[in-house]
Amino acid sequence: MAISLIATCKTHYSSPTGERCKYAGHSVKALPIRILTVGKKRSPGVQLIVDDYIDKLKHYCRVEDVRVKSNPKNARDIIAQIEHEDMAVMDLIRSNEWVVMLDEHGLDVGSEQMASLIGDAGNKGASSLLLCIGGPYGHGRQLRERANVSIKLSTLVLNHEIALVVLCEQLYSYSFQDWAVLKLAERPFERSRDIMAQIEHEDMAVMDLIRSNEWVVMLDEHGVDVRSEQMASLIGDAGNKGASSLLFCIGGPYGHGRQLRERANVSIKLSTLVFNHEIALVVLCEQLYRAWTILKGQKYHH
Repeated sequence: MAISLIATCKTHYSSPTGERCKYAGHSVKALPIRILTVGKKRSPGVQLIVDDYIDKLKHYCRVEDVRVKSNPKNARDIIAQIEHEDMAVMDLIRSNEWVVMLDEHGLDVGSEQMASLIGDAGNKGASSLLLCIGGPYGHGRQLRERANVSIKLSTLVLNHEIALVVLCEQLYSYSFQDWAVLKLAERPFERSRDIMAQIEHEDMAVMDLIRSNEWVVMLDEHGVDVRSEQMASLIGDAGNKGASSLLFCIGGPYGHGRQLRERANVSIKLSTLVFNHEIALVVLCEQLYRAWTILKGQKYHH
């Protein structure tokens, strides 16, 4: 999910070289992740590595290691074995889960595409993300039909324990990628003798920048007073509701116009105190960073 900030105000601080300050951030929505593997008991060395990665990942999101016994009904026929494993896997898949099937014939994805794929699952309203590593003979028909996407971790054919280790490492690498893109859009204001006309012109300029499926948060001194935890929930909820991006609006010197007030999904205030608009922008950026650390389970202030 992308996050944008619109500030209608004078030019902010520029560096001595004349470059405008850039803002960047991490983490909006960390979906619960389930890693499902079909196979025999893992070797102690592989299990140690997997447990270590899962412990690290749990700082960023809920992670579950789900195992299905290979050939659960001791079938002698390979087709029957695949079918029995397929049924066992399907019984564990939740209705609103985004299913990623790991398969040697799947899409060849880079680390950045892997990160985008995981982020997209959250934006599409999935309740959790399930990554499936099949048994010795591959995946069954039902899982192939149910999977939302099929990917491969390498052009090489990896055995299933190595595939699991590579997958865990990629998920952990992804936890440090951008879970959101943060952009700052500035709209300079021009003074007018007619205050109402100025508000209207600024309102029209802001509305031209709002996308159709964007979740709009209006910052206003009369908005809802929110705590940092509520700010984090607000950001997470926007992703859960299927918004394409999240937009925070800081108005001009005379506040927001009628169209934006009607379009905004929610109105919040940063403090009972009234901040000037540059201070409000600084406080908002700090609170967004704090919200992301809350969503990721990281320590920031406490």
